[in-house]
Amino acid sequence: MPRMQFVLVCLLSLSALAFAQCGGNGGNGHLSSSPMALGTTVNLNLSGGVNQPCMLFVSAGPGPVVIGGFGTVCLDLGSMETLVSGAIPAGGTLVLPVGVPNDLSLLYLIAFLQGIVADPAAPFGMALTEALRVQFGVSDSYNATPSMGSARAFGSGVTLRDGRVFFTGGGGGSLTAPSGNATTEFFDAVNRTFVPGPNMSAPRGMHTATRLNDGRVLIVGGVSTAGATLNSCDIFDPATGLITAVASMVGPRAGHNAVLLANGKVIVAGGSSNFVIPVGGTLGAILNVSLNTGEVYNPVTNTWAPAGNVMASKRFGSAGVRLNDGRALFTSGINGTSVLFGLELINFTATTSYFDGATNLFTAGPSIGTARAFHSAATMADGRIFVAGGALTALIPVISNTTRVLSAGVFGAGPNLAVACAMPTLVALGNGALHITGGLSGDLVTQVFSAVSDCARYFGTTATTLNALPVAMAGQYGHRLLDGSVLYCGGSDATGSAALVSYIYTPSP
Repeated sequence: MPRMQFVLVCLLSLSALAFAQCGGNGGNGHLSSSPMALGTTVNLNLSGGVNQPCMLFVSAGPGPVVIGGFGTVCLDLGSMETLVSGAIPAGGTLVLPVGVPNDLSLLYLIAFLQGIVADPAAPFGMALTEALRVQFGVSDSYNATPSMGSARAFGSGVTLRDGRVFFTGGGGGSLTAPSGNATTEFFDAVNRTFVPGPNMSAPRGMHTATRLNDGRVLIVGGVSTAGATLNSCDIFDPATGLITAVASMVGPRAGHNAVLLANGKVIVAGGSSNFVIPVGGTLGAILNVSLNTGEVYNPVTNTWAPAGNVMASKRFGSAGVRLNDGRALFTSGINGTSVLFGLELINFTATTSYFDGATNLFTAGPSIGTARAFHSAATMADGRIFVAGGALTALIPVISNTTRVLSAGVFGAGPNLAVACAMPTLVALGNGALHITGGLSGDLVTQVFSAVSDCARYFGTTATTLNALPVAMAGQYGHRLLDGSVLYCGGSDATGSAALVSYIYTPSP
């Protein structure tokens, strides 16, 4: 018996059965895979220190077994077998290709994987990897999972290091009158269930949640149940399972963007300082106090500091992304309203702004072309920025199917989507493509909206239509899981009501 397996067996003999999250033990050992689609070759990826011994195990059940001071083995001991034993090669990842027949009977097979990798700095000298659920799907298809525990439209979601997805706040309401709650919940990717989490210090909607470099999650601002805009902040620590109130921002904001910078700090920019429309008031009560300022959070010192200058424009309904060089980019948005012949017009900005954490300064970015708001943006593996949909500037703003692509510092036209939508969900897949799903149709003037179900794949310079979502969804959460699949849940349904539905999507290779 290899020494690592012997040590693991000894640890198991000292353990007690209990339910816990299957998320590794903080050592240098990780497990992921390409999408588990029938008729394809699935790559199991076990990573760690080069030349370090490693083992990968499989079982028919998830366990789990909690080992004090070591971690949680999420395998059924009675059916656990060694799948591979070896060493991490140059490059840091041992890739195990598995050919999967195109056999529909395999859709009913469920198994579980977890590995160990030698790591002198880890507990007992072994890094315990995340656990993976083996459940095959048909390429470009959706499988329903249990529903979310709470409605979370206009909440925030973030993928944790251990493979869970953490959802905070949100509720019902509308884009201009969102509601929030203080609850949170997790999606357990191993058991494919939603479980309650700890409460935040305040109800929140239209806030942000950003995973820090140390694995904690910074939760910022938002709107409370009464529509008041918050400057308070929380941090969730997966190591303790607790949420703690931390330093507040200088000023309140909601509907803002937050981006993790290369230096480990978080830049929060744009949004609005008010979400209360008085009786007889108009959207101007929100849009005319949109913000051009930014604040930077330092997780080491638990302090906020203002950015050294302001953005090129106020921005509400903008998008923020991190560039491959570590800077942040904030695109377009709404910067207020004006009145023409007694009619209130919504003003858009086509400007973009970079933020560099090294200088603490915003600098002007390239014009996006046609100004838009409530669009979505994502950074692609090759460094390009893809911007999709949104409401375009016009005398009467219209929702668009156009896209824009930032390449070599210039925005150009991308392929049109099949349907006009605002706030489509963009998820970067492991093969470098973007999966584009759902979105909001309607208009800002009447504030009558509905969801769409259309989906597409953007790769290279082409958008290809894919199978539609099982139901229309808008503002839904989209998170790529460690097994290469994508979780879509929540948001709003075709009637504009907050949705609880949840699906696992199996991408094509």
